[in-house]
Amino acid sequence: MKQPQFLTKLTTPPPDEHNQNTHKANNMSPEKHNDQIREESIRKTMAEEGGYIDNPNRIDQPTNSGITQPTLNKYNQRHPEAGFPENVRELTGLQAEQIYTELYYNDRNIGDINNPRIAHAIFDMGVMSNYSNVGRTVQNTINETQGTNLAIDGNIGAQTIQALNNIPENKVDRFMEVLIENRIEYLKNLADWDRYGRGWTARTNRY
Repeated sequence: MKQPQFLTKLTTPPPDEHNQNTHKANNMSPEKHNDQIREESIRKTMAEEGGYIDNPNRIDQPTNSGITQPTLNKYNQRHPEAGFPENVRELTGLQAEQIYTELYYNDRNIGDINNPRIAHAIFDMGVMSNYSNVGRTVQNTINETQGTNLAIDGNIGAQTIQALNNIPENKVDRFMEVLIENRIEYLKNLADWDRYGRGWTARTNRY
C-alpha cells in the first residue's frame, strides 16, 4: 500500500477548496486529489487545535494538536509496532498527522467525498465532536437542502456520501451555509457554549 505523504513534506500550495472538480480541471488523478484533500484538511484542523493543551475546565484534556489521550491509546493498541509515545504530551506533529490520517480520515472514508470544502468541514466537525452527532447534522442538512429523504441515523456511510457527491456544484455554497447554521445550533446546546461558543462559531464559519 502506498504510504501517505504527510504535511511536513508539502511543497505545493493547497487546492482550491471550493472547486469540486479540481482534479478534473488539472488532469489530477483521483489518488492525488484525495491526497491533497487529506493534507489540506489535516493542516487546517491542526492549525485550529494548536499544540499541547491541558485545560482543567475541559473534559477532553489534555490534547496535543487536537489528539486526546484516549485517541493516542487507540492508535497505540492498533499499532504497537509504531513506537508512538504513551503520553500525548510527547506526541510529535508528524505522529499527530498519522493518527488523523488513519483514525479520522481513512477510517471515516472522508476521501470518498468529492468536494474538498465539504470533505474538510465533515473531517473537522468529526475531530471536534462525536461522529454520530456530526452524521445527524450532515444528514439533516442534505435532506433540508436537497429534498432527499435520508435516514437520520448518524452513520456517514455509502448512502450519505453518495448524497453528498450528488450535490450539484452550483448548490454547494447553499449546502454549506445551512450546514454551518445547523452546526452552530448544535454547538449552542453544549454545556460549554458560554465559555467556548465564540471560538467554536469562528472556527465553524471558516468552513
